[in-house]
Amino acid sequence: MSKKVVGIGLGVLLLTVVGVVAATYTPGTIESARIAGDKARVVELNGREIGLICITSTEGCAELIVRAEKNPQLKTAFLKAKSADVGILPRAWSPFSVGSVEQGYVTVNTWYGDEKIITFLMK
Repeated sequence: MSKKVVGIGLGVLLLTVVGVVAATYTPGTIESARIAGDKARVVELNGREIGLICITSTEGCAELIVRAEKNPQLKTAFLKAKSADVGILPRAWSPFSVGSVEQGYVTVNTWYGDEKIITFLMK
């Protein structure tokens, strides 16, 4: 094969790879962005009802909402914090801490089980 054919082949391959990567990272339509925003707002509103702050972690909030619906003790712990005017910020982070106390809110580690979160919140 000549160098020209190999060069053209590599150029086509490179353009194909760039096109695939660009398609992967290209945002969807305005409609898909609106739908995603609507879903995030629903999670935020549902989380707010039980004291969760869902602005930064929609996935973590959605997970904790489901867990609270399945476990009444967890929901009670969330509502206790809410009644004390303390918001709960869900996060997934270091396996070494179930949560941390901040000014006006607590952060809970979604990697931990319900019982550990309940114990942390009910102290």
